[in-house]
Amino acid sequence: MNRPKSIKVLNLDYRVEWCDDDWREQTESHGQHSYARQLIRIQKTTPQIEADTLLHEVMHAVCDGMSLADGMSEEDYVSRLSTGLLTVWRDNPKVLEWIRCNNVLQS
Repeated sequence: MNRPKSIKVLNLDYRVEWCDDDWREQTESHGQHSYARQLIRIQKTTPQIEADTLLHEVMHAVCDGMSLADGMSEEDYVSRLSTGLLTVWRDNPKVLEWIRCNNVLQS
């Protein structure tokens, strides 16, 4: 299954860029998310790390899109994050399938 090129997060359509080794050396990270540019960048590596990093960046996008911030109660934060993630999975079944196929969610 091919890597996703886009993902809908709440009301925004994000572009997903898959970056080569030189990008990781420049940024010292496996992934980045930009709310303002509606962009998620992921370092090409193993399928499991790619899937984990994509989920990590999607969670950042949900936090930005739902204005989740420090100082919120844990219950409020988790409640909003779960709603945001369920919306992402509902709107992006192919991305969820890609994550599952990369052995992250296999039972």
